[in-house]
Amino acid sequence: MDLLAELRTEPYVLIQKRQEEIVTNINLLDEAELVRHHRYLDSRKKMEFLSGRCLVKRELAEALGKTPSSVSLSLSENGKPFYKQEDNKPIYFNLSHGSGYYVLAISLSPVGVDVEEKRDLDFEIMRPIFSDSEVEQLETIPKEELSDQGLKLFTAKEAFIKATDKQYGLDEIEFGLVKGSWSLQFPKRNCIIEHIIDNDLVIAISVLQV
Repeated sequence: MDLLAELRTEPYVLIQKRQEEIVTNINLLDEAELVRHHRYLDSRKKMEFLSGRCLVKRELAEALGKTPSSVSLSLSENGKPFYKQEDNKPIYFNLSHGSGYYVLAISLSPVGVDVEEKRDLDFEIMRPIFSDSEVEQLETIPKEELSDQGLKLFTAKEAFIKATDKQYGLDEIEFGLVKGSWSLQFPKRNCIIEHIIDNDLVIAISVLQV
């Protein structure tokens, strides 16, 4: 896959892997990443971090014609990783994982991705995540579609927060339901919000237009 060529014509590239498809190698972690890896007390968290970093470095290495061990990631002020090319033009990416699935979004613009497994939502627990306006819109949705639309809204908000590197709190973000799709209303940012439904997964991608 010529990822860089594809990114010149598409807003993002999405890569999906199952846990068992990712080849891990702790030697791909740099010193700071090793420190973070060893701080995790939960063995599952350790594996998730290692798997995520290996996936990112292998995909970027393939696209850039490098070896995975030579791919060094930079961090934003809030700790979000990105890759700085030799010409200082960044390649942005974001990773989300859950239920044994890893979803990696890569873009030439700031990007966020969130993946959730389809399930029935407990709206009493989720209520603080949604604005009053969003709740009113959810209440108009047929019961059989409510959990799916609630998950789409939740993942859209998470993906936008990640794309903007946590610039906004939940109380500053509001989406509106437009022709069956969730569209960002506030803050006023020029961004793409897309959803992909893949079997039992709901995936949201947010790309900022800069």
